[in-house]
Amino acid sequence: MKKMMYNGKALLALTAMVLLASCGEAPTNCECKENLDLVVNHEQNAATTYVGQFNKDIYDTCIDQYKKANNIDGEVLIRVVYKSYEEACIE
Repeated sequence: MKKMMYNGKALLALTAMVLLASCGEAPTNCECKENLDLVVNHEQNAATTYVGQFNKDIYDTCIDQYKKANNIDGEVLIRVVYKSYEEACIE
């Protein structure tokens, strides 16, 4: 009985992990561009930016995607990453 209960909990945990992983889709090039634009051009955007518009999770994911795509282990310049996503969004 205990073993069956353990297997049920394990199955439930595995199902929850699969569902959570499938929900976390990577942001598009344009989503990255828009989010990074809030950082790079913050002075120009100050009048039109609302509280909560910047998404730190998207920001981190976009930076990580850029670093993986370009085989970079260290730090990157945000303006360079922004330009890359800006060009990719236009295409």
